[in-house]
Parts: sequence; structure tokens; C-alpha cells
Amino acid sequence: MQVTVDDAQDLLVAASLFQYAEVVNTCCRFLLTHLHPSNCLGVEAFGHHHVCNHLAAEAHRFALENFETVASESDEFLELPEQRLESYISSNDIEVRMEESVFEAVVRWIAADVNNRKSTACSLLSHVRFPLIASSYLQFTVLPHYHVAQCSRCLALVSGTPQTLSPRPSTIAKEVMVVVGGSDSRGEILTSVEVYSPVKCCWKELPDMPAPVQYCSVTAVDDDVFVCGGVVDGKTVAAVWRFVSATQQWLPAPALMQPRAFHSSAALSRRLYVVGGTRNTSSSAPSESVVGSIECLDVGESSQQWRVVATVPCPRLGSQTVAYGDRSLVEVGGLQAGTGVVSTVELYSLDGQRLVYSGEQFVLPEPIYEARVAAAGDVLYVVWTDSRRVISLNMERRIFRRLSDLRSVHRYGGTTVLRGQLYITGGSECSLVSDATSTVELYNAEADEWSEVTPMCHARTGHGCVTIHMR
Repeated sequence: MQVTVDDAQDLLVAASLFQYAEVVNTCCRFLLTHLHPSNCLGVEAFGHHHVCNHLAAEAHRFALENFETVASESDEFLELPEQRLESYISSNDIEVRMEESVFEAVVRWIAADVNNRKSTACSLLSHVRFPLIASSYLQFTVLPHYHVAQCSRCLALVSGTPQTLSPRPSTIAKEVMVVVGGSDSRGEILTSVEVYSPVKCCWKELPDMPAPVQYCSVTAVDDDVFVCGGVVDGKTVAAVWRFVSATQQWLPAPALMQPRAFHSSAALSRRLYVVGGTRNTSSSAPSESVVGSIECLDVGESSQQWRVVATVPCPRLGSQTVAYGDRSLVEVGGLQAGTGVVSTVELYSLDGQRLVYSGEQFVLPEPIYEARVAAAGDVLYVVWTDSRRVISLNMERRIFRRLSDLRSVHRYGGTTVLRGQLYITGGSECSLVSDATSTVELYNAEADEWSEVTPMCHARTGHGCVTIHMR
């Protein structure tokens, strides 16, 4: 029997009537694989009506997890009976980034049939946790809204709700992993961005980047994501884009002092540092085009402006930089003009407004280019992206340790530490871009072994990978 989108519900109804349990289960499984924010409410109601309890429960769970999209975009949402809407907005389990979204869901539902529904405003708005809404939003959006401004009971709800209300779990910022851009299996530059929740073990799409950029650096500062420089339309650029996690918007940030590509960046406190790279569009750049300065942007300043804070003794491109502790930067490997790929690890220390080169070097077991580096506590993880090799470096004890090999090669993949554990994302298994993968591996330090977790939505290589806290 072939089940399609057009006949799944009709088949289920007929099979239920004639008690063909196998057909009913087949149709339920089909409907579950086709759940979407536009149909989950209808599928939930359909499941209840035909006593398909598992179908109804899964559709309800899907609606909870996608409530913000369902409430803002679904036409089915506007047809919900008042009791079902109330069951959602009173739930602690609905997925919303901010409590403001619950208020907007209520007023959207009322506006769909305002004459018959305006009388329900008070009872529905009583489930909105107004003390948890930003004061500016209350002042300029909630209080002037005609459902509130013209009703003394609604006004009392806004100002008189107890301050002891707990926030919904989804509105509390959680540590997540964000991957940005890169190239897909066809070699096309990606602007897509996605986020991974280790709690739910799933990926979700975020707003696309404003421009298709390659060979840039991606860094998290203050739980926002900064994309610096790179190559756009065949030209090396100084542009900087900022993803504001609180509003999930991309905004332009102050441009670098000079264009860079094949560089790296890292954050110390609220300062963003950009290291090395080249003004050329190719990694086989002449020595005169390699950038020998470190630029810094203080994200906490009201008038943000890049400034040079250090001169690099051995300028290079394709190195990777990571913050170590709260006062040091570590630069690993890279390509040094006239010398080739190097195996050194350079240290810079914060001294007031400037970075000071320590003169101290660690030497890796072998040269490394386009390494992937992440720091967890006093341990530095170094990944050779052209092989499955991984080592750790204890910076205090100055001890290298060879770790278990990755399950597969992640050439130009991404690396970050999430909840104290090392993750490797995407990349390609060989030198061909067409071999880009969506595979994600997680390192278990106690067992010294790698395991695969939920793959990304898109196969990508040459992308950025960072950890932030986001609602």
C-alpha cells in the first residue's frame, strides 16, 4: 500500500473504521514523518478525534517545540479553540525565546476574529508572565495595545502580576554550538547558519549571513558571533558582521583597519582580537602581503573602533588562535612566508590595552596548517584536519598527549568546546570539496574515545564553529 500526503488521513479514517490496525499504524508513522509547523495542530486534533494517542501526543510535542513558529506563521493556529490555545500558553514547556512571543501569540489569535474573541483577552493574557518581559517592550508595545489600554483588568494584569513567577525553561539562555557559512558539497559558498542544542541533541536553522564569505574568521564575544574579513566576490574585505544572539539578527560591525583573509581571531573578556592572515585572496601569498599586526575591537566600548595592539614577530597565515585563561592568546601553526608550514605555538599576554609577545614557544610533534584548536580549562586540543590525529597540550605542565584518532577525517572542519566537551563538525574526508560532510563527533575525555552525535542540517567545510549562550 502506498501512502501519500493527499490520502494519508482518509486511509487512516477508513482503516480505523474497519479496524485494520496495521494500516492505521502505517498512516500514523507517515503523518509523523511529515509534521511541520503548518500542520502539527491539525494532526494533533485529528489524532485525538480518531483515538490515535501516540500520533496526538507526538504532534502536541512537536507543536510545543516549535510554538514560536506555529504561533507566528501557522493558519491552523488562528483556528484553535480557546481551550486549546490556553493549554499551550499556560504550559511551561512551550519553546519561545522570550516571553514577549506569548503575548504576540495571544493578540494574533484574538485579531483573527476580534469581535468574537476580544472578550477572552483577560483570561488569555493572565497566562503571560509580564514581569519577565523587558520594560521597554511593556512600555511601548504592551501597555499601548488596544486590548490592554482599554481594559482596566488587563492593565491590572500587566502591572499586578506577582514578581515571583519563574521563567519558562526555553527563555533561559543555554550553552549551544553555532556553525556559520563554509562551502557545501558542490563548492557553493554557504550563508546558512545553524545551532545545536546538546540538551535536545538537535540542530535548528538560524538567520542566514548577510553575504557569502570565505576564508574569514568566526569568533564568539559576549554571546554574539563575529565574522571578520575574508573573501567576498573574489576580493579580500575588511568587513565585519555581528550576529546578535538576543534578537537573532545580523548587523554590520566596525570594519577592520585593513582587509584580511586566511587569518584567525579569538576573544578575551569583551575584546575581539584578529591575528595574521593575508591581504591576498590566495593562501599562496607573497610575504609582503602577509599581515603582521594584531587588531583589537573592544565590544564593550560605546564608540567601537579597531586598533593595533601588537606586532607579530613571525607573521603567518592559516594559523589558529584561541584564548587561554583570561589574559593570554595562543597562536598555533600556520604558513610563514619563506619558511613554510611551522610547528610552533606562540603565546601573547595581555598587558593593559596591549598584547605582549612572551617569546616562549611550544613545538608541536610536526608542522600544522589550518589546525583546529580549542581550549578547555588548562588543556589545549589540537586537531590536524588533514588526518584523524588529535593531541592535547597541558599548558601548565607542558605535556603533550596523543589522543584517540577521530572516526573520520574532518578537513577544514570546525572545533569548539561545548559543556566542557570537545566537538568536531563537518569538513571533508579528503582534499575534495565535493566530499563535504555533515558528520559531528564528540570526544569523551574519560574514555578517550570519539562518538558521532546528531549530524548538521547541511554538509559544510571551511566553516566557523563557536559556543555561545542563547535563548
